[in-house]
Amino acid sequence: MKNRKKDSSASTVFYLKYVKPRYTKDIIKGKFYFTKVRYFKDLGLNGDNNIGDLNEGHITKKSLPGEWKTIKLNGESFDITDCEVTLNRQILSDEQYNEIGIFSLIAVTTDDLVFVEENENGRKFKLKKEFIEDCKKIDPDNQRDLVAIPKNCFYNFKKEQQGYIKYYNSTYSKSLPTLSKDNWTTLFYKDKSYEFQHEYRLIKSINNGNYLEIVSGLPKIILVKDIEKIEVIRKKQFNC
Repeated sequence: MKNRKKDSSASTVFYLKYVKPRYTKDIIKGKFYFTKVRYFKDLGLNGDNNIGDLNEGHITKKSLPGEWKTIKLNGESFDITDCEVTLNRQILSDEQYNEIGIFSLIAVTTDDLVFVEENENGRKFKLKKEFIEDCKKIDPDNQRDLVAIPKNCFYNFKKEQQGYIKYYNSTYSKSLPTLSKDNWTTLFYKDKSYEFQHEYRLIKSINNGNYLEIVSGLPKIILVKDIEKIEVIRKKQFNC
């Protein structure tokens, strides 16, 4: 399964996150609010495909026209050669949609940077234009604040609680993950149509109402006023 962020040589430089303005001051202080999976599924059901996904917790397979020939019902056969058939399997239980919380980030990797110049401070990079365009799709109406978060902020989360989203092609059977029922790791898989999110995800149990995770001793989290003006300096002894 192709996963550019994790399987290539690209490494994470830092994270970005869109935040509702009422939570901006909190997140800068290291207060991370987790959102129940149900919220994102409901957004998808209401037509929001920017951050919503009605297939959260599902694995979907779409057949190409011609793969399926006929369907027989009540002794009659119907030709479906030209139909697209979608098989959608829910992995999470209904309870898990309310018991598991998600904290989503945009992973900025070395693949997402373009070299600008070299000076006495090191080598200067900016975000690639196509990466910026992808990020703007997440908040098309400019309703949220954007913050930059250092990559070493999540040391207190277990390895199995965090990871890059693996984007799979629902029309290509070999790319489909095989997951058992109630397997919460399905939350690290999304259809390839969401690849523009460049997502790195943290998950945790919120069964007892513990939506808030407070992380102390963090490097500075910064409010980004203009994503196009972000610059990254890399020390001269390193290549990118």
